[in-house]
Amino acid sequence: MQKIVKISELKNLLASLPDDLDIVTGDEWLPEQLVTATQVDDMLFLEFDNAPEDVQGEEARGFVEHEITMIRDKFEQILAENSDTKSKADAILALFLLGHELSSCEVIEILEESEQVNHPQLVAETL
Repeated sequence: MQKIVKISELKNLLASLPDDLDIVTGDEWLPEQLVTATQVDDMLFLEFDNAPEDVQGEEARGFVEHEITMIRDKFEQILAENSDTKSKADAILALFLLGHELSSCEVIEILEESEQVNHPQLVAETL
């Protein structure tokens, strides 16, 4: 169910928050980030990178835009590392296998953990 909020209420809320927060919606475990905002007449439309619906009770949502960016960044980090080709191939293979074997939520959790502890080998060690 959607709730309509007056822009004055939203402005008051936004004025009370720090300036550098990301705008998201959805559940805490699956934040959907703001992609675009457009104004049409007296309405503000916010578009979020919504995940597809689950299919038959299984998690089949795929990756949303900001998660794809996170995965791309991880590939770029691997390619930029000062290591031999075999080590880079092993790290890329680990990411590929994670995406194949685990749900998209689990993959993102692992990538977020590896960034929080700044430990690039965590992805490979997870397998």
